[in-house]
Amino acid sequence: MHHTIKYIICQYKNIFITLLFISLFFSVRWVFVTPQSYNLGEYSDFTTISFYLSDILITGLLISYKFPRGIYDSLNNPPAQEENDTKPSNKLYKYSYIILIIWLILEIFLNNSAFYSFQTFYSIRWLIIVYVAYETIKFIVSHATFTLQPILKGFLFFSFFQGFLAILQFFLQKSLGLYFVGESKILPTMQGVAKIALADGVYMRAYGTFPHPNVLGAFLAISLLICSYFLFRSTKLYQTIALTLVYFVNSLGLLLTFSRAAIIAAIFGILLLFLTAYLKNKRVPWAKEFIIPTLTFVTLGLIFSSLIATRVTISDAASAERKEYIKIGLAAIKSNPIWGLGVGESVLHMEQYSGRSLNSWEKQPIHNYFVLAGAELGIPGLLIILFIFFSALKKLFITFKADNTLTENALILCILLCFLFLMQFDHYFYTLNQAQLLLWGTLVIIAGIKNPQKGI
Repeated sequence: MHHTIKYIICQYKNIFITLLFISLFFSVRWVFVTPQSYNLGEYSDFTTISFYLSDILITGLLISYKFPRGIYDSLNNPPAQEENDTKPSNKLYKYSYIILIIWLILEIFLNNSAFYSFQTFYSIRWLIIVYVAYETIKFIVSHATFTLQPILKGFLFFSFFQGFLAILQFFLQKSLGLYFVGESKILPTMQGVAKIALADGVYMRAYGTFPHPNVLGAFLAISLLICSYFLFRSTKLYQTIALTLVYFVNSLGLLLTFSRAAIIAAIFGILLLFLTAYLKNKRVPWAKEFIIPTLTFVTLGLIFSSLIATRVTISDAASAERKEYIKIGLAAIKSNPIWGLGVGESVLHMEQYSGRSLNSWEKQPIHNYFVLAGAELGIPGLLIILFIFFSALKKLFITFKADNTLTENALILCILLCFLFLMQFDHYFYTLNQAQLLLWGTLVIIAGIKNPQKGI
């Protein structure tokens, strides 16, 4: 009887973790329009309170970690070795997460916000995400049988679906009616929809089921790194054929998002993975690992050269806006160095620090993760986050050095470096739910790494 109850409790956590992973790809939410939704002059998602399906799942996971744990411990205390495994001696796990949680709590009570309830809502969401990340680390570390393979394969499966949706959306130039799984209602004639302008007209960029093409681009970029990794591992013809199909569809989907940063991140990450493969395997990957990506990129580049040419610039309006947003963020940090403006509130103060009157569409989050974190959490909050990333990178470099061949640890290192690159040009890892969960989920996996995994 006791064994049955313990099994159910364990599965309860696994089910929530699995559903939360799936929710990464589907932005299902309930929007609660409030007077603050129009504080920027028109409706904005960044001033609106939304409850996501993932919020329900992450709350369920939070409950599953606390209440069933007491039942489990009362039934049968775990052996000493398992207890030790749940308390790994790495600083990323023991200190930085707890310090960030404490800082977020202080932010809620001590930040003198003009929009207190709004700031509190976003602070609590951040708090829950970080705390569940902390608890998930303990759960992963305590299970020696944890493997990354199902997560990587699942990511490829769902990203292939997203790549296919992106292709259909672009060539049909409309949404596909999949609103029940989070697809936005989009048309090239709608205000606020991301577009590109060509000589023969305006075209809507591909969204998938994400809130913006740049977020879809980030997910597809990471999928290409994972696909490249599996190409190194594939030993059978049918595996190579399937991976080639995924590579082509996701590369085309990524191209049709027209996300410059994501495309550069994908190329950078793939080249970095090739370099790690050479360093570990002592061979140049000239076979399928190199030929398939090269042929895919060259073919798509030639076919869509006229479309790509519209994005090969750093002097367009979007680039200029990003530079101005960073200046606004630095001014906000200088004015509020300790407590910051409050979680979720920087967009409400854009005009205050811009030095000029802003149009409603110009009031967007600061397009740099770390400047945005400093503006909203203050310099102490930014330093805590920087320490988390530093600890994660340090751990990955140590495991990479210890591995004898190319392993999943090297793949995660390349993915994290791509994240850090993307964070310099956009805000979605800080502001948007799906990207937040992707980032913190990756940090959880890194913190849960104990020993170098078997290489290929």
